[in-house]
Amino acid sequence: MTKPDSQFNFAQRMAELEEITKYLEGETADLDEAIRRFERGSEIAKELKEYLRSAENQIETLRQSFDKDTKTDE
Repeated sequence: MTKPDSQFNFAQRMAELEEITKYLEGETADLDEAIRRFERGSEIAKELKEYLRSAENQIETLRQSFDKDTKTDE
């Protein structure tokens, strides 16, 4: 299992994705720019999903370790 990358800034990526979403929900006049931003948004969404999956796995591992330690202490 890989740990979430310490260089990955979740909040910054979310803010960028929100900015892209606002642009795409607005009245965009430039189709090429909208496509470019949609592609970037898709990349960010994939990164965020992978990061969250990794964090979830790490939390589950910690929980299992805690459960194991708690049972051996009884």
